Amino acid sequence: MNRSTLPFQFALLACLTIGLNEAKSQTEYEPLLAEGRIWNVYEGGWVPTPMSYYTGSDSTFDGLVYKELLQFYGGEYEILMGWIREDVQEQKVFLRNTWTPDDPEVMYYDFDVEVGDTVWSALCDSPMTVVELDMVEWANGSTSERIKLQLIPDNENFTEYWVEGIGSMHGVLAPAAYLCTADWDPVLCCVTSALGLQFERTEEWIPEHENCDTPLIDGVGDVPSQTRIAYRIEGRTLLASGSTALRVYSRTGGWVGQLAAGGSLELPAAGAYLIQSPDGVVQVVVL
Repeated sequence: MNRSTLPFQFALLACLTIGLNEAKSQTEYEPLLAEGRIWNVYEGGWVPTPMSYYTGSDSTFDGLVYKELLQFYGGEYEILMGWIREDVQEQKVFLRNTWTPDDPEVMYYDFDVEVGDTVWSALCDSPMTVVELDMVEWANGSTSERIKLQLIPDNENFTEYWVEGIGSMHGVLAPAAYLCTADWDPVLCCVTSALGLQFERTEEWIPEHENCDTPLIDGVGDVPSQTRIAYRIEGRTLLASGSTALRVYSRTGGWVGQLAAGGSLELPAAGAYLIQSPDGVVQVVVL
């Protein structure tokens, strides 16, 4: 597979012209499987290798719809790693892996937790305890809840973090990986989308991943003040007032849908969304 076919062609933001303060204050649940989201990681303790994960086509098992979970490896190989689905209402993520595809799905993430709750690691078949909840900031200033998990009872040296919309800090496929894997050593470097960099680890020891170099530009002075995206809102429906199609993303860059010229688009929930015109101008709309 040629690298040029990798399904993320980055488009830089020209500006976020309205509603940025409201967007930053949103703390509603951020789905993990927003379309177009890419998790960029390093894996391999002896020979660290840059990889990327993203979702592909739909597949149906037992009447449930899953997304392919794909790995882009070595700059040319795309590998199917499993099938993943999310129950946004329950804030849970489920996985069927390619090693045992006939087995029932397992709950891979549970984001609906409180301090003191026990969460089960499907990867390592081991319990973990929620010890702290706080917030983490995305590149555009939005925030999502972060969950600190203690992997081994009474041992504060074995902890890890999950973030809504991002997953484990070891990578989307590797929650609690350090409990039961040797020489894999996965580490998340950043999350990107069609709008560029969405989230980046800032610890000094995190290896540099080339896909993390795509910036998110949010300078309000980059576009003439008369530039305006034409749309109106009725309830949770966006209506295009202009003659060009618009792209609509979640507040953290996940693909929501295309608003056709003169058409309408029903948004899935109240919250902040990014609307991008064909010339790259972006505005924030808050419902």
